[in-house]
Amino acid sequence: MPDNCPDNCPLVSRVEALEEGQRREEAFRKGYYEERESRAVRDARWDEKMTAMNDKLDKLVEWQEAQQAKPAKRWEGLVEKAIWAVCAAVIAFLLAKIGL
Repeated sequence: MPDNCPDNCPLVSRVEALEEGQRREEAFRKGYYEERESRAVRDARWDEKMTAMNDKLDKLVEWQEAQQAKPAKRWEGLVEKAIWAVCAAVIAFLLAKIGL
């Protein structure tokens, strides 16, 4: 403040109010940017965890599909062997009819 302004100068209260407003706004901005930075860090950690969970789920689904496919493979193998056995029996019967 200028030295020629008395203590009850009307500008003193306005300047003090402006300075207080600036201090509050600065504190608000500081808090806002700190919160924003902490959210970015939290989101990065969250993304990392979600990626790890997705990888684990993919492995689990692959394992489950493999486990479900095993009985089908066994059944297909049994059917194939049965067909070969029937074919061999038919060929053996035909060869026995022919006399070989």
